[in-house]
Amino acid sequence: MPIIRYCAEIGLAEQVAALHGKMAFLLPTTADSDSLLLAIEAAQTIEALVPAASIVFVRNSYPTKVSFDVSDVTNRFGKAEVQRLLNEHRQMVMPAISPGIWGIFERANLSPTAVITADPAELMSVAAADVDTVRIKQRRVEKWVNLFIEQAKQIEALRNVQE
Repeated sequence: MPIIRYCAEIGLAEQVAALHGKMAFLLPTTADSDSLLLAIEAAQTIEALVPAASIVFVRNSYPTKVSFDVSDVTNRFGKAEVQRLLNEHRQMVMPAISPGIWGIFERANLSPTAVITADPAELMSVAAADVDTVRIKQRRVEKWVNLFIEQAKQIEALRNVQE
C-alpha cells in the first residue's frame, strides 16, 4: 500500500484539512476474493496511517454483486473485524450495467466518457450495430455513470467544500 504510506509520510490529510477539504480513499472491489482481501487490508492501513481520511468501499456490481461475507476474507480478518469496517465506513455500489452493453466498449479500450460523448456513427463498427442501437447503448452507459455519480454525491468528502 505504497500510496497510503506516502500520504501518511507527507501529511496529506493534514494539508487537505488546512485548506478546508476532506480526504477520502475510494476502495473499489469486485466479488473476487483477492480484491476483497485487498480492500479490507487497505482500509486497515488507512485507519492506522491516515486516520483523518474517510474510507469508502466501492462495490463493483459488474459482473457479480459483492459480498464481504466469504470464507477467505472472514478467515483472514475475522467476521467481527470485517463487520466493524463495513459499519464504520461508507459504502457505495457501482451499479451493474445492462448485460452486453459495456463489454464491447471495454474491449475497444473506451472510457465511459468517450462512449457517452462520441458521435454514434463513430461507434457503429465498435458496437457492430446501427446508429439507433448505438444511441441506445450510449444512453445506457450514460445512465450507468449517472447512477454512480448520484451515489458519489452522498459522500461528504466528494462534494465541493464551500466557505
